[in-house]
Amino acid sequence: MTIEWNKKYSIILVIILLLLVLGSLFSFYHFVYPVHDEVEQLETEIATQNQLIEKTTKDEHTIEEATEIVENLQQQLPNQIAVDQLLLKFKQIEEASGVTVTKITKSEEDARSKGYSELLTYTFQVDFDADNFNEMNQFLTAISNNEQLMELHHIEFTNSINKVNATTTITTFYQSE
Repeated sequence: MTIEWNKKYSIILVIILLLLVLGSLFSFYHFVYPVHDEVEQLETEIATQNQLIEKTTKDEHTIEEATEIVENLQQQLPNQIAVDQLLLKFKQIEEASGVTVTKITKSEEDARSKGYSELLTYTFQVDFDADNFNEMNQFLTAISNNEQLMELHHIEFTNSINKVNATTTITTFYQSE
């Protein structure tokens, strides 16, 4: 049996090829194209989520930095006067510098700071003995370099053979509530 190629076979072949092309296009648009769109949409959503994560991370770092700044400011300028904390700081400074604090007296009532009405002051007088001027200087420098904001007003000292006796007036600041 021999098959001869004729016009009928050519038409059938063209129709089969046309059906294959149409079937491929239909399958692509019906099955592949929606999945491709969904993948693109998910990629866009992932990029948006990554941007939100980066922004949140930056915001967390900003919040942490702001918290550190606030804590540092709280140490420099507390909300209320803590006399016991001041005494502990003086004890630490006294031990570190080698001087002997002989007396601490409150010299003024709480008052509003000049120029800064939201700040209250606590002023007191400190009498101390040092073996030499270097120890006195070290003590006064440690007070002025303290984390809490303190202001030295005036210093009076007398120098004897073995000791330096000194008196200073110190003002600390704190926020009014």
